[in-house]
Amino acid sequence: MNYPHRVTANKVLIDYLHALQEHIPKVLKDQFGTALDSMSFKYVIAVPAMWPEKAKAQTRTCAEKAGFGRASDIQIISEPEAAAVHVMTKGHLSALEVDDTIVICDAGGGTVDCITFTILALQPVLRLKESAAGDGKLCGGIFLNNLFEHFLSERLGNCEGWDDDTLGAAMREFEMETKRSFSGDTEQDFFIPVPGLADNESLGIHRTSYKVTGQELMDTLLPVLAETLELVMRQIRLSKNSPKSVFLVGGFGQSPLLFEYLRRFIPPKINIIAPVNGWTAVARGACVKALADMSNPAPQIQVESRVARKHYGITNDVPFKDGHDLRKR
Repeated sequence: MNYPHRVTANKVLIDYLHALQEHIPKVLKDQFGTALDSMSFKYVIAVPAMWPEKAKAQTRTCAEKAGFGRASDIQIISEPEAAAVHVMTKGHLSALEVDDTIVICDAGGGTVDCITFTILALQPVLRLKESAAGDGKLCGGIFLNNLFEHFLSERLGNCEGWDDDTLGAAMREFEMETKRSFSGDTEQDFFIPVPGLADNESLGIHRTSYKVTGQELMDTLLPVLAETLELVMRQIRLSKNSPKSVFLVGGFGQSPLLFEYLRRFIPPKINIIAPVNGWTAVARGACVKALADMSNPAPQIQVESRVARKHYGITNDVPFKDGHDLRKR
């Protein structure tokens, strides 16, 4: 879709959500056939934990304009909270007990969001309370790609034959193979395709492949790993109760590199768990939460208390009245 030079973010979001709202029924109808005609839809939108209330309200308004229904019927849930619902309702309850505190680290493509819950009850209703306010940062998996792209451009950008096609081939290898298999072993070497570049022994190019050592890769990706670690450690420090486990979810959360890096620095008494289907934990948890909230007579999943993100106060200045007001001693 072509936009004029000046266009608001809300306009782009409305157009995107409208296209999504038209696409979803078509995909589902291929699976359910005419049975879908009698079904109604309820939409749940998962957003990063660091989003302020204003951004959430604007998203709900845009969703209404895009055809998602009335704004009051559109549910907004934070991504790590949705992931927490998935973790605590799909096969992990056996490892959790009442009074356990867990950190959910939702490491996705763009953002890494964290939230900490203490379990108040498991049955018959899953009751939770926040032990540390949700937090997040722009340090998701795409930023690993950005760092590696910068690394390649710095090393090979002046080579004859270096162009967008060469960079594209190298980044596809990084995205599909290197990033998914690297666990932080600095002795492991990787060979990245660089078609169009001539052999260069001093640079490590041989037969259109560029050798990247594990140490070079670790040094390159370290800033994103360090930012993610700081988010998790901040949750651990701020939690009112000592966490028992850290659950890694989201696409980046399934990275063996992230798992091993966190394991090196997080206290050994805290478990680190990458649950099954963790990469879709947000979507699955959001659906479970919405269905639970629609259940009758009462929701089966309750977040009973939260840590305030903002504090509001009023300045009050009243003139002193002699004989009426008490003097400070």
